[in-house]
Amino acid sequence: MLLVLTALVHNVDGAAREQQELTLLKLANAWLQRKSDGLRDALLLIGVDFPSTEELRRRVAPLGLGDADLEVVQLDEGEYLGEQVETVLSNWLSAKHPSAVSFLNWKTLQGERAYPELDWWWTGVEAAPAVELSSIHEGMRKLLPADFKAQAPTWLELAMHDSPVAMFDSEQANFEVVMNALGVSRWLQAYDEVSENGYFNFDYQEAMNAFPVDLMRLGREAFQDKAEATAEVFDDEEATQDQLAAACLRVCLADRSSSLAHALRKSFGSSTALLWALYTSIWPALTKPMNEACGQLFSGHTVALGELMPQWQFVEEGWGNLTED
Repeated sequence: MLLVLTALVHNVDGAAREQQELTLLKLANAWLQRKSDGLRDALLLIGVDFPSTEELRRRVAPLGLGDADLEVVQLDEGEYLGEQVETVLSNWLSAKHPSAVSFLNWKTLQGERAYPELDWWWTGVEAAPAVELSSIHEGMRKLLPADFKAQAPTWLELAMHDSPVAMFDSEQANFEVVMNALGVSRWLQAYDEVSENGYFNFDYQEAMNAFPVDLMRLGREAFQDKAEATAEVFDDEEATQDQLAAACLRVCLADRSSSLAHALRKSFGSSTALLWALYTSIWPALTKPMNEACGQLFSGHTVALGELMPQWQFVEEGWGNLTED
């Protein structure tokens, strides 16, 4: 996983500038070392009240940050910094990192090359390009809600972050990757409904057509481990073979849903961090530093809690009765 990081650089002088440059020097050291290790994290520095990006570059290049992405915002009287930053950051993410997902616990992914303490405006993660998974990602985009389509590679990697299997390790490994991709697509559709942003309309036959599902392994999982549940779903003696396969897929994905949600909570570090990522994939919160915005969203305000409770239950407790399948 690669980190996607955004911080502000203020146009200050004197002691404040010296302190800022010391922090930026530490940032550059970690960023360049991670790059030499093959970890090409994305870094956006937004200069506040610099006359131009060229002037910002002259300030940060000697520190080792000349190759970072640079933008500037200039505040006139009465303008709000957050609104200016939101526009710049939103455009940058859309253009360069559409698959990035908000990630509160990004520090757990740093390893030995740790970034300095910094007032990060936004932090996220994105999957490294994987040509071998391109057809899987394309299949996910056919099934995912609109707000999650571009993020397909990252959600799949987060779901399989601790998985011992990878594509082409074996036929069983291929099956597990495909089933995880299908499970994530189905789960995100369900969240879209719970959040009242859309409707759950996961089409199992369309899913079978979109992915190279191993029918032998699917049938074995459905009939050996879940025969009774499969029989309840597939009760039409005139149904076709395709409909039987879709019924098997429905039963197997339902059975895997709990473990998938657990894997995502583990990857994000908490239910709160997972819900934040889901919520802001639909409704980005970019006008304030992310930790501040997250704290306000989950502050305990009665109205906010009431609106978020179904989403919280879905993330924390599982599917339950919140979404019918």
